[in-house]
Amino acid sequence: MSEPFLHSLGKHFEENLQEIGPLQKMIREKAWDRFLERGLPTKKMAGYQYLPLSQFYQESFDLAGSPEIDPARLESYIHPHSQRSHVVFVNGQYRPELSDMSGVPEKVVVRPLKDALNGYGNFLQMRLCRTLEEEVDPFVLLNIALIQMGLFIYVPPKVVVEAPIQTIHLGANEQPMIFSPRTHCFLGAHAKMEWMSRHHHLTDFDYFSNGVMDVVLEEGAQFHKMEIISPSKHGWHFEALRATLKRDSHLHTLSMTRGAKAVRQDFHVDLMGENASCNLKGGAILSDSKQAHVNVLIDHRAPDCQSSQCFKNIVADVSRSSFEGKIYVHPAAQKTDAYQLNNNLILGERAMANSKPNLEVFADDVKASHGATVSQLNAEHLHYLKTRGIGEKEGKQLLLSGFTLDLLREIPIPAMQDLMEAQV
Repeated sequence: MSEPFLHSLGKHFEENLQEIGPLQKMIREKAWDRFLERGLPTKKMAGYQYLPLSQFYQESFDLAGSPEIDPARLESYIHPHSQRSHVVFVNGQYRPELSDMSGVPEKVVVRPLKDALNGYGNFLQMRLCRTLEEEVDPFVLLNIALIQMGLFIYVPPKVVVEAPIQTIHLGANEQPMIFSPRTHCFLGAHAKMEWMSRHHHLTDFDYFSNGVMDVVLEEGAQFHKMEIISPSKHGWHFEALRATLKRDSHLHTLSMTRGAKAVRQDFHVDLMGENASCNLKGGAILSDSKQAHVNVLIDHRAPDCQSSQCFKNIVADVSRSSFEGKIYVHPAAQKTDAYQLNNNLILGERAMANSKPNLEVFADDVKASHGATVSQLNAEHLHYLKTRGIGEKEGKQLLLSGFTLDLLREIPIPAMQDLMEAQV
């Protein structure tokens, strides 16, 4: 069933090799070979058990173009805090002429990925080579093979980017297309940056977005990423975060989604240096037949590191969600403190939430826990609200808001917090 889908990807790969430099061609060819070696995922592959793969492989997508966009159309999408610190992707391709980074420190480097491969090759080539050798997810490898115009950002040591950087992902396809956005972020020692991301669609065609964000945090660096994943209802939205954290660095991510045909988030975080920490949070509010799936791997490789995961799903009608998370503690990672939680609220008799938390611990001085819950709205709580003069609809809304409150209250930017609360 997947053969026609794989054949169409091969055609896109051949088209994408035209008019690129020898280094880019070599990297993409190796990525394609590794993708073929891994093969398209099946239900037996970890992280893909609950996705509707048979439906997905019946789809047909063309390679995305990058149409002209009137800059005035973007004004309503730009966050007030990011008027001079935003980057724009159109159909998965970075568009420098639509972006404005004049508000970030001059030392910060912002380049198209193909240009950065020449000027900052030491950073990128080592990172990409490691990805090609170690990556096991086929779609992350496919992203490298099909990338068209990616983004590279380097924040030098001790530089603090005060204004949050906003990424605007704009879909403007007039037929079913495949997008492959890719962003590489390198933060030097004790650098700090906040990142906001949101998706907008000018058309309502089918599409497949297969995005990757690759983050490297040097000693003491801090990176905070907030995202609203709001694809078209006809979209297949896959995205992966790959992060390497060195000593005393910190990664914090928070995402909210209303789902689509399928939204899939894949996280792999390597805690490589002592006292590194990561905090991953996410929520999905699903209705109709929409789906959202999360797969997480936290690799504790160094001592005294901390990790926390908290993902919550509200699932109604015939929608589907899944969470598959693993905390892997290596023998050298003594004094690890790791926590994992997945909560699910079911609002329909045919809705479904799947949860597979997992711990693998090979060190003996560790604090590690995981848990999962699946429940319905508490009838006693709703009755209590009714006795206080609150209607059933308003009462349910309060309970749903309370269910997601702990995800939203840590957002440092009030306007972004309002946007995420509006999703609930």
